[in-house]
Amino acid sequence: MILSCPFMSSLPQVVVIQDHLALANLTGMNPLLGPTTSPSYPRFLPLSDAYSPSLRRLAFLASHYLSLPPDALAEGTYAWVSGPTYESPAEGRFLRNAGADVVGMSTVPEVLAAREEGLKVMVLSLVTNAVVIPEKYRNMKEEVEAEVRSRVKHSLCLLRCFDAACWEAGRISRCASCFARRSAEHRQREG
Repeated sequence: MILSCPFMSSLPQVVVIQDHLALANLTGMNPLLGPTTSPSYPRFLPLSDAYSPSLRRLAFLASHYLSLPPDALAEGTYAWVSGPTYESPAEGRFLRNAGADVVGMSTVPEVLAAREEGLKVMVLSLVTNAVVIPEKYRNMKEEVEAEVRSRVKHSLCLLRCFDAACWEAGRISRCASCFARRSAEHRQREG
């Protein structure tokens, strides 16, 4: 899914991945955790060159040689999340602000396994939909306050007359004398 990439034309879009954010790795879900399966594998895998610049260059050259439109390929950073849910608006904003252009639930584990094997990696990610990040949240507090202000007279009466004895034939009695009488009776019972 696309987060934000102003140079991308429209969806679907093929993105050449140049880097990644592996949030699952940062929370203890790194696919390379556990015992090493071969003494030739590095214990701590460097990822500064995880996505081969020479292979990425070849992708753009191939696009040019095939006379594809200039916007046929985009380049961006992939955010790997574990899923199985799509991102909340706050998570989408977080990933976008962290520098991610696209987000998905795969790719990075495969990249890590390939790099552990010593392979050069190029990722072409087909992006088919956008992360839903509303411009503004619905603020429930503001909505409720606005509704209460618009109905302040009715709300005050409701609060004052919230007593079973004040209900008459399914409607609230709005009479102040009823409220005063009920308040006096309540004070007598409590006093």
